Amino acid sequence: MALWKNLMEEIFFFQYHLHLDKHTCMSYEITERKWLIERFVQQKNKENEQMEAERRKAKANAKRK
Repeated sequence: MALWKNLMEEIFFFQYHLHLDKHTCMSYEITERKWLIERFVQQKNKENEQMEAERRKAKANAKRK
């Protein structure tokens, strides 16, 4: 059951975030799917950190005015 759920989570991820169909998702090797998901999460975390830094910077600049 756990393996099936993990697979369905991966398929959902690819369909939701990357707009890929189930067949395309399944055409990737398992290690490649896992790497792509991990890399996507890393990228999103990096982007979120950058946006948060910009938000803090803008807030600090607004307080000085």
